[in-house]
Amino acid sequence: MPELKPVRIFHIDDHLLFTQGVYSLLYDVPEITWLGSATNMQQGLQGCRVLQPDLLLLDYFLPDGNGLDLAKQLMQEDPSLHVIFLTMENSRSIMQQCKDMGIGGYLLKSTGRTELLDAIKTVQQRQQYYMWRQPDNLPLSEHDKLQRLSKREREIVLLVCEGLTTAEIADKLSLSQLTVSTHRKNLLRKLDLKNAAQLAMLATRIKEMDR
Repeated sequence: MPELKPVRIFHIDDHLLFTQGVYSLLYDVPEITWLGSATNMQQGLQGCRVLQPDLLLLDYFLPDGNGLDLAKQLMQEDPSLHVIFLTMENSRSIMQQCKDMGIGGYLLKSTGRTELLDAIKTVQQRQQYYMWRQPDNLPLSEHDKLQRLSKREREIVLLVCEGLTTAEIADKLSLSQLTVSTHRKNLLRKLDLKNAAQLAMLATRIKEMDR
């Protein structure tokens, strides 16, 4: 494992206790300068522009948007910025998106101090450090379930969330009511939901993914 080089770190996460916990793991490492933290995308964007960290620790879901969108913007503004996602989202599809985009690392929040430092060292060398920990027999994450929906199923979810009835959806999409009813039943099964109210709660996730 390479030596840790001097590194200036900024952290974006809306869970303050977790941010404080990460700080407590790293504050006594001589090579690390802790620049501070932010709790949302807007604060994080401003903080990174002003403080210009070497490395950004970033959560995936933030109150005002998607951490992947923020990482993309910041990496475009500063190609030398290293980014490590530190998140609860144990999703292979999100990890793959990050990897394909050139994100340096992806760790789950269950990681320990040693692994976090190893990831920082690795990313400093412009190599990737990914924590692939989702055995095939584990339940799919919400994000992975949504990724499996077809284009038509996504359309129907969004129309359900707008309050349209089965008959109205059928008319709007030029489908039979039986077809729409079947789609709705399949959606509940695919997403492990009990009713349309639970389905409606996922609309914002789907809109975020389709942006």
